Amino acid sequence: MSNETIYSVWPSAGFRSVAIDAPQALHSMRDLNRRRLSDEWRSFDVCSLDVGDVGALLPDVCILNTGGLAVANSNLAQIFEGLPIDAEFLPLKVDGQSWSIVNCLSAMDGVVDHESNVMRAGNGEIYMVLRLVLNTQATSVPPLFTLAKSNRAQILATSIFVNRINELGIRGLQFDEIGKVYG
Repeated sequence: MSNETIYSVWPSAGFRSVAIDAPQALHSMRDLNRRRLSDEWRSFDVCSLDVGDVGALLPDVCILNTGGLAVANSNLAQIFEGLPIDAEFLPLKVDGQSWSIVNCLSAMDGVVDHESNVMRAGNGEIYMVLRLVLNTQATSVPPLFTLAKSNRAQILATSIFVNRINELGIRGLQFDEIGKVYG
């Protein structure tokens, strides 16, 4: 396997974000990016776009306040078509518009601790990645993934996903290069 660049995914400045704050929605979100949820999922109308900056734009895709990714359904197919990713797209209503939460089920192992800079909770679970080096025997790295030994809130991306977003002109995300995958 050739070396692959890893990016952290962040909300872009100047765009509103999806804020999930209802207790029943937050309860359902606790297993996001950990296991399949489609059989028990129900769409939530409790989400709204957080105004943030006055005049902030409506994004095409955004980071949820609970961690994870939400995508306007009008952009879903063009973003994810043909990408080798293990994910579910869970329905959500944002200001009356159809969106989907991306339940990213691709998780990578192999963090090289002495070359990475990660923040861990008291139980050792990773909750923030600042610099990441993975050593994996996987034949390929999914375009979007989380870390297997993390709280699964932070979505990471490879250049395949970053290039797709940039080529399509999709608005709402920024990417910071934070590391590499070695096989």
